[in-house]
Amino acid sequence: PVSSKMQEDAALMAPPSVEPVLSRTLRVNQLDATRLDGEICTLLKQQFADVFLWPSGIWDNLQPEIDALIRIVFWRFTIWVDAPTPGGQLQNVRYANAGARAATYKP
Repeated sequence: PVSSKMQEDAALMAPPSVEPVLSRTLRVNQLDATRLDGEICTLLKQQFADVFLWPSGIWDNLQPEIDALIRIVFWRFTIWVDAPTPGGQLQNVRYANAGARAATYKP
């Protein structure tokens, strides 16, 4: 009897279960978000080039590494911490968590 009372009290104090709600994300919005991310990377690369005035030969040789560095920084501060990329924020793109249990679409 005491244990059932404790279980009832625990059930009352527990936060209500929240079912995951999936929103539909159109593929065109995903593609636009990806393109915006690429454009933002290009702008950052140009700013990087303007700050560090390197001769064109050195810049041409280091361009793939600089591109990779910018994309790694993007990835680290967005995807790694479960935040949307800047393009995803601008397009209001939200992805479902693949680990969510039995998530169903609810409009």
